[in-house]
Amino acid sequence: MSGRLRRIRRIAELRERELEQAQQVLSERRGEEDVALEAAKVARAAVGRAEDARRRLASEGGEIESFQAADDWYGTLVERYQAAVASAYAAHQATERARARVAQSKMQLEQIETLQTRVESVEQRAAQRAERRSEDEIAARMASRRAHSQRT
Repeated sequence: MSGRLRRIRRIAELRERELEQAQQVLSERRGEEDVALEAAKVARAAVGRAEDARRRLASEGGEIESFQAADDWYGTLVERYQAAVASAYAAHQATERARARVAQSKMQLEQIETLQTRVESVEQRAAQRAERRSEDEIAARMASRRAHSQRT
């Protein structure tokens, strides 16, 4: 095995490790995105319950303090929901970046594997040519010795 092929194999091993790491990061980001989406879903449900509570207060009537408290609570829940949605979006973007990194790592690995295959086949053909050349030289020497021995 040539030094060039050894270097290419080392690079291929490195690319495989990079791909495994990228896949692990993608898996982590997907988990984070799932958690963020669930948090946004829970926050949305809380906003819905707060809206219902405000409607009930409006239909039943009540003191102004109750309306203010319900409105403040609703505003707080809306802010939490917006923060959860922003967090879910950020998690989605991180997942997409990780997915792109996995795709890039796969492409780089495929490229180095293709190069490795090509170098191996070139070296194999060169070795076969050298072997044929050696066999031809041996055959030529033997033929020359036979011809020389037949003359004497």
